[in-house]
Amino acid sequence: MSNDTSLRMLRNRVLDESETLAGLLRACLMLGSETRSDALREWAALELNGYSNEDALPTYRCIPAGLFADGTSGNTWFKGQRIGTRQLPAEVRDEVPDSVNLRQPIEELEQLANQRDSIKMSMQGFPMLASLWSRELSMYQTVQTIYYQIPRETMAGVVGKARTALVGLVAEIAANVGDDEIPSKGQVDAAVQIIVKGGSSDTYNVDVATNNGVIGQGKHSEQNQSIGVKAAEVVDLLKALRTALPDVADDGDRSDVEQAIDDLQDAITADTPAPEVIKRRAGALKRLAERAGGVALQTATAAATTGAIDLASQFVG
Repeated sequence: MSNDTSLRMLRNRVLDESETLAGLLRACLMLGSETRSDALREWAALELNGYSNEDALPTYRCIPAGLFADGTSGNTWFKGQRIGTRQLPAEVRDEVPDSVNLRQPIEELEQLANQRDSIKMSMQGFPMLASLWSRELSMYQTVQTIYYQIPRETMAGVVGKARTALVGLVAEIAANVGDDEIPSKGQVDAAVQIIVKGGSSDTYNVDVATNNGVIGQGKHSEQNQSIGVKAAEVVDLLKALRTALPDVADDGDRSDVEQAIDDLQDAITADTPAPEVIKRRAGALKRLAERAGGVALQTATAAATTGAIDLASQFVG
């Protein structure tokens, strides 16, 4: 089989919804092998076999997820009760992610997406967290289990985004070669970098203070600009973000976002700000806002978290 035939086969099959995603990924393995593209082979193999804890995940496999708990209150059992991060013991609150990393093979995610009910997922430390939390409650209250609950529609969306990435990948490769041409290793690797990893095939850096560097070069150029920001400015952005909270309909989501704003502001205004804490809390706030929804909320969150991350970068080195 020639390289051209492999690309043609993918181009002809990739928009056919009856084609399985796993089958198309195996075809990508062949194209990657024939073009000697390590990047394409690696991505297709990871999607088929699953990602290890050491492997970087594509953004579509990192999804916001709500926390839920089962337990007892007096003589009453409760199941599927939504909990906010501010309800957790203070000493572990920052250690509980508000998103789930999906490392399973793509075929397993497809099976989960086809379940009738929402998907429950736990973490290794959740049993200990449930025990710790129970000790802080009154005598007749206990937390038995803590878990994430993911709607099957969300899981189906993850699979759909993986398929969309594959379509975009094939389109990017095909756009850079003629009908009878064989894509080069560099062309295929660049397509994976752009479509799957969200990067750029050409990176140029510019320091605004000195005006050094090149701006706007290359088809897929990236410009990294260094602009200072002050803590007070970020705090003002967080104040503006608070004005969008009434638009959040769900009480649990609103409470989680409000707590995340408080946590980020505490990190920014600390006597000795810790860059990693600021970045982690900014990321948590962004994910919670995405889950809560609302254009005004997400716009204000993007401005505040970008400012916070810029501020954290100034503390490094």
